[in-house]
Amino acid sequence: MDLDLVESHCLDWIIKNKFNRIVIQLKPSELRYSSKLVEGLKTRYFNIESKPLNIYVSQSNTCSVDLLVTQHVSEIDGIIHIGNACLSKPYSQSDKINKPVLFVFVPPRIDSGSIDSNTSSIFDALKSTILQKHDDKASLCILYDPNLIIYATSLERLISRHDLNQHIEVASLSCPTNLWTTTPEFTHKFLSADEVCNQFGYFALQKPVKDYDCAIYLGSSISIKLALMGLKELWRLPCFGENQFKPEQVNLSRLLNRRIALVDRLRDEEELRIGVLITNPLPDISEYIDRFEFYANVRKHTLYFISMVQVIDEYKIGNFDICDAFVIINSCCCTTVLESLIFNRPIITDIEFKLACGFGGEYGGVMWPGSCSHSSEEDIMNKRRVSQVSLALVHTRNELLERCSTSRVNKWSGLDYGGPSEISGDGGVESLDIEEGLAGIASSYASEPLKRTAD
Repeated sequence: MDLDLVESHCLDWIIKNKFNRIVIQLKPSELRYSSKLVEGLKTRYFNIESKPLNIYVSQSNTCSVDLLVTQHVSEIDGIIHIGNACLSKPYSQSDKINKPVLFVFVPPRIDSGSIDSNTSSIFDALKSTILQKHDDKASLCILYDPNLIIYATSLERLISRHDLNQHIEVASLSCPTNLWTTTPEFTHKFLSADEVCNQFGYFALQKPVKDYDCAIYLGSSISIKLALMGLKELWRLPCFGENQFKPEQVNLSRLLNRRIALVDRLRDEEELRIGVLITNPLPDISEYIDRFEFYANVRKHTLYFISMVQVIDEYKIGNFDICDAFVIINSCCCTTVLESLIFNRPIITDIEFKLACGFGGEYGGVMWPGSCSHSSEEDIMNKRRVSQVSLALVHTRNELLERCSTSRVNKWSGLDYGGPSEISGDGGVESLDIEEGLAGIASSYASEPLKRTAD
């Protein structure tokens, strides 16, 4: 991280807006820079304004700005979010929670050269592979990891220099509120909701995404949710790592089949126990609860609403072994949380849960019909009868287990046991009733108070 550059951006924003109480949100991997960043900001602010600057640092474990953690600090003026973000706005009933936010995007270190040389390598990789497959009439769009916005803007200038801007469009970032902004050099790519006509996840495009013949994503991995939103062709161009600047075509059919395979494991099942994991950025919970209960009633599923606001991992999910599957809900326009989990039970999104309950919907660029259109009423009734018979067998088995347990002789009696009294020594039975203890330091300080003894 270039601390001098980050400090300059943060300080300019603070002084311009006359802020004094700031919360800085850092990813766990960037917390090591916090002390130097805070010390530098306070020193430079005091030299200009001649008064102290109040800065609070919090760890951000989500892919967007965290409004929950900031509520622990009263009367803050603004939030500085450093690092990657998918620009998803958490749901809030009170406008007091919404604060001005500055996004400082920090590009990952690329060892192969400077920004200009790396941009040239990206452009050469596009020309040698993807552009050769499409003629000049084809329409292409370039998406990117927000932290790579500096490469996206540099690539946009290079495309314009080669007169390809009518053929290739570099997407802008869609900002959900006018209270959010970014550093000055990227403001032209940071569009407010009023300026966005065709939104694609957290991107803003000039045309609907279905009108593009091909999409190229700059970054390590594209979100599953974005990849399955109707793209005709998708390429991924890693900008760091072992395969940097080597475009790889994403097999959208294989990705879709992998997600539908999880849905198929649940589609024909009834009376499952579904864990609904609610995480940050928070959605409108009440709306989701009503909708999910409506879906679940068709299959007679039981829902368990589980709040995991900050961090979701396999260890936390493992505490809910009773659940047959999990659904992740938040107001996020990407699937960072979903992609980070590897578990032995299906973990699906809200639209996938809708399909699993037999409702139709558009997913992966395909309109999926409801399962009821493929089954007659008699088939559905037979399935219900089979489910009722299975439930009756479970009850019968439980009754049998209860009868066996009551017929056993329980040789362990706990406190009912009476043995020879060690206190009296007369072979009597020791009483285990709760009584007032004997006088002594361990049981009664009133009769034998503690006294200090001289050393």
